[in-house]
Amino acid sequence: MADGAEVSASSRSSQGGNIFLENLETLQVTNASVSASTETGVGGTLQVGAAQSVNLSGVGGLFVQATDGGQAGSLFVDTRNLELSNRAEISVSSTGERRAGQLQIAARNVSLNNATITATTENAAGGNITLRSIDTLQLRNGSLISASTEDRTGGNLTVNVNQEPANLIALDGDSQLSVEATGRGNAGNLTLNTRELRLSDRSQIIASTTSGGEGNILLQGLDLLSVDNSQISASTRSGVAGSLTVDGANRIDLNGGGGLFVRATRGGNAGDLTLTTNALRIRNGSAVSVSSTEDGDGGTLQVTARSIALENDARLLATTAAGEGGDIVLNNVRTLQVSDRSQVSASTRDGEGGSVTVNQTGAAAQSIRLSGGSSSICSCHPIGQWRRCKPQHP
Repeated sequence: MADGAEVSASSRSSQGGNIFLENLETLQVTNASVSASTETGVGGTLQVGAAQSVNLSGVGGLFVQATDGGQAGSLFVDTRNLELSNRAEISVSSTGERRAGQLQIAARNVSLNNATITATTENAAGGNITLRSIDTLQLRNGSLISASTEDRTGGNLTVNVNQEPANLIALDGDSQLSVEATGRGNAGNLTLNTRELRLSDRSQIIASTTSGGEGNILLQGLDLLSVDNSQISASTRSGVAGSLTVDGANRIDLNGGGGLFVRATRGGNAGDLTLTTNALRIRNGSAVSVSSTEDGDGGTLQVTARSIALENDARLLATTAAGEGGDIVLNNVRTLQVSDRSQVSASTRDGEGGSVTVNQTGAAAQSIRLSGGSSSICSCHPIGQWRRCKPQHP
């Protein structure tokens, strides 16, 4: 299909028709579209099955939508290789008070290059985006995979949940994975099960709300998490931020002016940030942080790691303005190195600051070393004085 061609099944107020493109070897859609839609009725299903590949390029793609208060159907893609490029889209959407359908992709290799996969609603529960049987998932050049809502509960975004981990998920060039609630609603959850997760060049993994809650991020199955001049964050403005959990990574390497964040920016409460890893390295301006502004409370930052290294202006932070400060809890640490203007700090401006604790239970750390100018481990009360730090030494 090319050059404005269209395959469609549409209805106004009745049950929409289904589209089944099955038993294909390949599907190529270039500047063309396949869509199942309704206005006020119930949209049909769009199902694509191609043994080797589905390739979408240019303006157009695969769409299931309800445009005037109807209920959108679901969209399924089953293929070995799925490629989207040059503004191509895969989308399920609804604009009224009835929910969008589900968006499910089963593919070995998925590649987006300046392309999008989205599930969106306004005033209804959002559809989930489910990626299964993934070996590699790569997003480049501003690509986006997003499940979002305005005022209800957004859909979840998951990769290989309850399956073997993917080998690689990579985001580059300002690309993004996200779950969002842009109005009063609650964001869905984002779960990635992969051996290697790499973010570079201003890319982001985001769970965000405006005044609602939820929006948790869970990263599991990891051997390596690498974040280079990029960020992973769970945030809210005036609601309750979700949690960010990295469960059982062998190595976490954060480099450049980004990092891992849980934050409330306009008086909301921050969630918790929990890392479990063998080795955590933070360097060159990167940070791991829980924070809140105005009178919001801060979450807890908990790291369980044998080795923690902060190098060249790196940060482990728990900060609040006027609310109750979050604690920094470092567990099972053998070596902690803080060097070259780096900092481990729990602080507040006008509220009750949290504490910094190293190995409060269990074996004592073998080495805690501070070196280089202005490196520190501290917990400060409102006038900036030392409050308490509880490292256990050998």
